[in-house]
Amino acid sequence: MLLISHCNTEQVAWFGLSLHDADANSWFVDLSDCGLDPTIDKGITGLFQDGDRIYAAIQSTNGGKVLVLDAALKPLETIYLQLAEDLHSIAVADGVLYVTSTRNNSLVIFDLGRREESIYWQHEGYIHLNDIKFHRGEVYVLSQDSPHTETNTGGTVTRLSDRKTIVTGLDQPHSLWFNDNILTVLSSRVGNIMQVNLDSLECRRLAGNWRASRSPAAIRSATPVNWRTGRVVRPAIN
Repeated sequence: MLLISHCNTEQVAWFGLSLHDADANSWFVDLSDCGLDPTIDKGITGLFQDGDRIYAAIQSTNGGKVLVLDAALKPLETIYLQLAEDLHSIAVADGVLYVTSTRNNSLVIFDLGRREESIYWQHEGYIHLNDIKFHRGEVYVLSQDSPHTETNTGGTVTRLSDRKTIVTGLDQPHSLWFNDNILTVLSSRVGNIMQVNLDSLECRRLAGNWRASRSPAAIRSATPVNWRTGRVVRPAIN
């Protein structure tokens, strides 16, 4: 099963996730009754699974919120963060929640046991921080280090332990992925995928154009289900 978040939604009525199986069946997971405020909450960005818990970053204009779901996608709690704003990517490691605070150019951590929040790392100046991943005990972040333009190639991948820049020249980068010693990242605006050997730091660009082009109609046709009640509620959208 594939779970997809939907950000920048225009109506809180469509606030939720979509679930897809290998046979191209789709369901809308309605989360609009989870105490959301339609004036400030606009969708879900980052997702992360840790054991039987799924963490979903809520896109809000007022502070940081992370919704915690169980394996059946039923809401368990909402974590409210004071130091994080404009949440993008999230991750959990050793009982600590890591959140990219894009508006504040920082990485915020929240101890799930002690319920304590602090700033793990902060960049001086503008940086559009939009992804975090762990690999071999190291923390990697993905960012665009200057405002978006039509010819922007200021995207980078940085390893935080030694502040080493691993990849440069990305154009609106998204989605870090690791497979053994190979780092893969999407350069979104131009539709390129870059791969880096972390041992030799040799880079190569995969051939082809990898921009998403699927029509929204494929999701609009999905069967919507409220996972709290199992009741079909409304057409899936976005």
